[in-house]
Amino acid sequence: MSIFKHLLPGKKKSACRDNIVGARVKVVEPIDNAAGSGEVRVGTELWAARSVTDEVTFSVGETVQVVACEGVRLVCRK
Repeated sequence: MSIFKHLLPGKKKSACRDNIVGARVKVVEPIDNAAGSGEVRVGTELWAARSVTDEVTFSVGETVQVVACEGVRLVCRK
């Protein structure tokens, strides 16, 4: 049996906390799905982010709402 099964039992969990979904956050790196870029500030933490659709981008300084989590990436909309 792998040592990792002893150290990390149970199902893999998302890094996203439940209270992040619905939060209004500030864009600190332009969110552009086509370019694969995007970052937002949640409190004192920086999170990778993407837009809900590829056609919509967000600029630095905009406030967006977190609508979902995909592992350690937040999905955002205006």
